[in-house]
Amino acid sequence: MSRGIRIDSNNLSGDTVHITFTPNTGDTSVDFGIVTFPASLVTDYYYGEYTISSQTYQSVYTYVISQGESVLVDDLGNFITTDDGDLMIMLEIVSPTPTPTNTPNPTVTPTVTTTPDPTPSITPSVTPSPVPVTGYGFNLVVLPYNFPTSGNTIMTDSASGIQTGTTNPNLFAGPTPNGIYWSNVDIDGINRDSYFSQFTGQSVTFTISQNGSTAIYSGDSNSFQSWSFTGGTGYVFGYGIQQAGYPSPGDTVLIQSATTQWVIGDPVYISAVINNPVTPTPTPTAS
Repeated sequence: MSRGIRIDSNNLSGDTVHITFTPNTGDTSVDFGIVTFPASLVTDYYYGEYTISSQTYQSVYTYVISQGESVLVDDLGNFITTDDGDLMIMLEIVSPTPTPTNTPNPTVTPTVTTTPDPTPSITPSVTPSPVPVTGYGFNLVVLPYNFPTSGNTIMTDSASGIQTGTTNPNLFAGPTPNGIYWSNVDIDGINRDSYFSQFTGQSVTFTISQNGSTAIYSGDSNSFQSWSFTGGTGYVFGYGIQQAGYPSPGDTVLIQSATTQWVIGDPVYISAVINNPVTPTPTPTAS
């Protein structure tokens, strides 16, 4: 069963912050992205360093949770307060209710009987038709460093250490947790949930393009996630990002790099297709 940590704040309740977590095991950092307080973060291992960037206070707060620290287990009402008193954080263990797993019925594969063909035939090769790209436009912004508003998209570069978006679309395949966030409403003011919601929880090929400069990624079933905060909802694709309600961070591979840095204010067109699983070829059985 997955466990996690809930971070709450008396004076930041309802505000958004950016949270990253570095486990004390030395493993790769996890970018929880931009979240709204109170924040429930799903992670089986919660000991390590939490970095909380608050735009309200224009400050970055760092908390190190040592293994066995009693505030996590016994003193759920106690607060940890920063030296300057700006931010009050309450930490507690959370255990989400496990989701039951349905056991699929076994599929019977029929035996394939082959009939010898006395006259060999030549099968011409078939050239597949290109798959048309379907997607929608969102204006690229870098500020405010928050979930994007209607019609906008923002890309993160957590390695830069600054509270602003990036114009580099080739950063979403690790090793640093990064992603592209966009609203569910495009630049035409149309809600696109009916298109984008089909990709959450799926392994996808993800395409983003601006002014002919295109980046293409392949991502696992956790790479395409949805987000929600006060004032809006939308989606995120990326590496090492985990929104509330998702079992683990996403893993991605960069298939094609964009050739240029992108331009702030110009539209970015976002599309995806679900990766079809490979169906094994049955082995013929002699009759």
